[in-house]
Amino acid sequence: MLCWACAGIPLGVYNIVSNFDIALRIQPQILTSLSLITWVQCCYYEKKWSILKALAVVVPIACAMGGIEAALVFALRIGLERGVDWPVTLMAVLAACLLALGVLEQYLSIWKHKSVEGISFLFCGIVCIITTMIVLVR
Repeated sequence: MLCWACAGIPLGVYNIVSNFDIALRIQPQILTSLSLITWVQCCYYEKKWSILKALAVVVPIACAMGGIEAALVFALRIGLERGVDWPVTLMAVLAACLLALGVLEQYLSIWKHKSVEGISFLFCGIVCIITTMIVLVR
């Protein structure tokens, strides 16, 4: 979940700098928010964190992610004005890699346990297709 939350940063930067529609501009923020919520729920239930500890960890992470994304948007816009466009492509590739890394654990679990209990192949396939489309759109 943390990989997916981190993937929202470069994906958001890419979508904003590329001037995509508003739905595509806010989708990475939704992905990041929901992934952080899910990640902190895992910490709360599996690692037995208190609510206060969970909030003390996730709120600064979310703020840092927002700051990093905002800074990258401004920096990449300046780069585009100067004719440097490879960092925008790098953001798309980085987002795709982080999204793929997020599902890699599921594939490793399948390989390790020789079982697919609780794992949706449809979901994993959709994530792989979306990841590939993000890279190819650019």
